[in-house]
Amino acid sequence: MKRYGNDFCCLGLDRGNIHGADSPVVVENTRIRSAMQNDDSNLKLTRLADYVVQHIMEYKKYGFEVIGIIGANRSPNCGVETTSDNDAEINGMGLFVENFPPAFARKHIYSHDRHKGNGQHTRKTSEVNMS
Repeated sequence: MKRYGNDFCCLGLDRGNIHGADSPVVVENTRIRSAMQNDDSNLKLTRLADYVVQHIMEYKKYGFEVIGIIGANRSPNCGVETTSDNDAEINGMGLFVENFPPAFARKHIYSHDRHKGNGQHTRKTSEVNMS
């Protein structure tokens, strides 16, 4: 599958700070999260999530089984169970991953509940794991 560079799409190659690598990770992640919360970036993240869902629908149309979307905990955008804010790793989804449940719901795609482990579908769209 594809790797979507949401930081790159919204903030550019240097993510808005050429010295970001010199900062502690959660501090830089908090800065990135703050930069991504403007209206323009939010619109781009929503569109990018819709684009990913469009890809999923196309794969499913041709018989592929999409079993998940990979995120990265602690990421300000791609965190699945944890993200960064206030210079700390906190529980919650990253800004990009938060866009998936509503994008799935708009297309009537509902994910499996990954905590059940029994493969039953649920209408709970807060989980992004689709296996």
